[in-house]
Amino acid sequence: MAKALPAPVSAGPSGAQRAATVLILTGLAAATGAGVAYTLGDAKPPPRAVEAGAPGAGKAAETNSMVRLAPIVTNLARPTETWIRLEGSIVLDGVEGEKARVLAAEIGGDVLAYLRTLALSQIEGAGGLQSLREDLAERVRLRSNGRARELVIETLVVQ
Repeated sequence: MAKALPAPVSAGPSGAQRAATVLILTGLAAATGAGVAYTLGDAKPPPRAVEAGAPGAGKAAETNSMVRLAPIVTNLARPTETWIRLEGSIVLDGVEGEKARVLAAEIGGDVLAYLRTLALSQIEGAGGLQSLREDLAERVRLRSNGRARELVIETLVVQ
């Protein structure tokens, strides 16, 4: 009877073959990067909304003001032993001085009243935080009759 010969063992690619493969892949990567850089190098940056020397450039700075809200600390509706602390600022259009501080105090009271109605499950996760931001922004716009453009949440701690 004839004996079956063992199958030859493949040693894999040699060192020279591996080096050639690495050099080819490196060359392709470099060519791709150069092509992307060349393509993006021709792109012009988007025009700026307000140029430094453009007429009316100082107008935006004169009409907008940022007012810091007093820190708001309260407990949530559910569970009642959970506390929330919010620190933030509001961006006001065309309101300055004492009127801005009064409006900020009114908005702070409104935000406090809203936070007291929340359950912990409503503000959990990224979706809950986004929902809270949208709800607070809507309340701020309503309370200020559109004079407050944005509520910036600087710190939000739930404990």
